[in-house]
Formats: sequence, C-alpha cells, structure tokens
Amino acid sequence: SYGDVLMVVTAPPTPKDLDKFYEPLGTTEEMFSKYDFMESASQYYFGGNVYALPINANAGGLLYNKKVFAEAGIKKFPTTSDELYACLEKIKKNTSATPFFMNYPSKWTLTQWEGGRLAYSGDPDWANKMVHMDAPFAKGTPHYELYKVMYEVVKRGLCEKDLLTSDWEKSKQDFVDGKIGVMNLGSWAISQFRDIAAKSGYNPDEIVGYMPYPVNHNGKVYAEPALDYGIGVNKYSENKEAAKAWAFWFANKSSYAVDNVS
Repeated sequence: SYGDVLMVVTAPPTPKDLDKFYEPLGTTEEMFSKYDFMESASQYYFGGNVYALPINANAGGLLYNKKVFAEAGIKKFPTTSDELYACLEKIKKNTSATPFFMNYPSKWTLTQWEGGRLAYSGDPDWANKMVHMDAPFAKGTPHYELYKVMYEVVKRGLCEKDLLTSDWEKSKQDFVDGKIGVMNLGSWAISQFRDIAAKSGYNPDEIVGYMPYPVNHNGKVYAEPALDYGIGVNKYSENKEAAKAWAFWFANKSSYAVDNVS
C-alpha cells in the first residue's frame, strides 16, 4: 500500500529479497556505467539487476557556525584532534555557544560519525581491509581515533550538558542563531541550514560553513563522498511505467542533487 515511488531508506534483510518489494530499473552493467558510486551501494542491487536509483552524494565532515568561530577567535581549520579540542575550548571560553552539539537522543546523528572512517584512514579501500583484521577498533586504528574524538568532546565538557534531551529541528534553528559552534552532519545538511538561516533573516554565507574531519595524513585532509538514499519503484504500484519515468527524471534531470549540496 506504499506510494508508487519511494526512498529506499533501508534495504530488505537480504539483497535477494529486493525483487519482492521493488521493480528492477536496469542491469548492473548498464547502471554502473551510467551512475557514480553504484558499486558501493550493494544494498540496491542483486542478481544482475539494480532496484534503486542514486539521487545525490554527500561528503562526510563537520558543519560549523562561521560567526561563532570568528567570535571565538578561530582563524584556521583544525587538522588534528588536539587542534579541534583547542578550537572547541576557545568557543566555550569566548562565546555563549555550545561548542559541539551531539544531538544524542536523535540516535541517527550518531551514525553520522561513520562518515569519517575513510578520512581517518586516508585509504579509500579501508572498509574492505578492516573486515579481515582481528582488531579493527584497537587503539591507533582509524575507528578508534574517530570515536575517541566523540568520547573526548563529552569527557571534556565541550558539548551540551544534557545529552538525553534535544530536538533535531530546534537544533537547526539554534545553530543559525549562533547557539551552536559545530555539528557532525556532513555536506547533506548544508542546504537545510542555509534555508533556515535565510528564513531567519541571516546571510547564509556568513553563517553556515563546512569543514572536513580534523585529521591529516602527511599534510593532506580527506573527506569521503558516499551515496545518500536511493529511490525505487514499488513492485505493487498500479502505475509502474509512469513511476519509472518520474524516478528517472528525478535522478537524471531534476535539480535535487545540486540543491542539496549548495
């Protein structure tokens, strides 16, 4: 009873069940040659068929409030964990803003940290290598160093005092109002925050900033691009051809991808 076209937020328990819910939209050979990142979206294809179209990609990283950074006296991006803590300490000391907002109760916000695993490894093939390791979360590994930042931010009192109460929609307004310095959200959130800033009477260019995770490899800083959710056509739709046409139009010709990275 779902709609004709829907976001494929989570795949079925196993990819072999894709054809129980979605219409095939093309072969893997055809789709892999046409769209970027499809090889990494294994939840969208099985048995030589693709069941969801990519509609945009995001880069993992941090959103920061430019005015808060300026008020705190921060003049350059941090490229190490210690530099990040120093920046957050400046925000805590020199402004009234919460340095780093975790938004813990929303739960999905914690998954955003996984967007930093390749940035911390400096290796685009890290996710494939770690599955063969006996201790992929041991001290000194990319995952350890990534989640240590989360731990240290909380331990040092550089986030909201009440970790069990927050509101995602309110946090966006608090951010543009200068009550929050940094959030771990990635580039997908930029357009949402810019829209709210504009509606609130601010110049978005003066408020919303993006920076990669604070880690470098021989002086190089990385950000990992990855697909956002795809869109699929309901297998039980009574308007399959129209639904497919609309899905392909949305993926190929609409301005959705551009609108969500600007």
